Amino acid sequence: MVDKTVKITCAENLSILNVRPRKSVSKEYTIIGSDMKCAFRSLLYFDIGCLQMPEDAIIHYAALRIYINKIEANCPISKLFAVPLLKKFNQNTTPNSLPQFTDMYSEIDICKNLKGWLDIDISEIFSSWINGNLENNGLALLSEEDAASISNLLIDPACNNALKPALVFGYSFDCRPHQQKQIEVKEFCKVFRFIKETVTPLVNVERIKLGTFFVTNVGDTTLTVILETSANRCDWVKDCAKTICTGGTEAIVGKYYGKYYRLKLISEGPGEANVQFIAQFIN
Repeated sequence: MVDKTVKITCAENLSILNVRPRKSVSKEYTIIGSDMKCAFRSLLYFDIGCLQMPEDAIIHYAALRIYINKIEANCPISKLFAVPLLKKFNQNTTPNSLPQFTDMYSEIDICKNLKGWLDIDISEIFSSWINGNLENNGLALLSEEDAASISNLLIDPACNNALKPALVFGYSFDCRPHQQKQIEVKEFCKVFRFIKETVTPLVNVERIKLGTFFVTNVGDTTLTVILETSANRCDWVKDCAKTICTGGTEAIVGKYYGKYYRLKLISEGPGEANVQFIAQFIN
């Protein structure tokens, strides 16, 4: 396996101030924070359209790297948020035309005496961009804007190329000559009847190229479905969850790469679910 680290410098940067609804504030500085009277937000865009990664590349991490030049805060610790945008911004964007945010976000605690480089883990956001589950329209950098909580100001000299915000990510791939691989479609379907909670048999997804769970709630109560992933079949973590009304069907796809998947089915009483898993296996 070959490990690679890639750094992509911010292609577009815009800081806006909510008390000037028709005017953008700065194209040269990344400003985030609140001074109790107004809130600064910064918009960043990274061009990942030119990335050329092997098809079997495994992404290990992704981080938004910013340089903290100054923090003015009333409290010792605050939070910083990176939130994907639902639409692209441009240099004419104002607070009145600010794109809406997605429900996905990353956050990090920051100290008032911090100065220098700061990495915000955006692995989930970046993976969603790469696999096509989320369109890359850029990120919004926000602070805690509640005037009752804290006042802080972060300044990153975006006009200095060496200190511009950057997207940094690492991945690995197999550099050995590839033999012709055969793709085989497999599926299983089973009805689960249970009281309050059950888990499905685990699925080994090491050789899966694409895989989707289809779950139909054929019971009389609302069904909660949690997709769990594991690297060792012992320790399981939540990947994503769906709530399915009686008679409804949902498709569930894992966001994280793990060696094993399983579903946890939860109902308020007696539950019944039809679970179908369809996947492309690489032979």
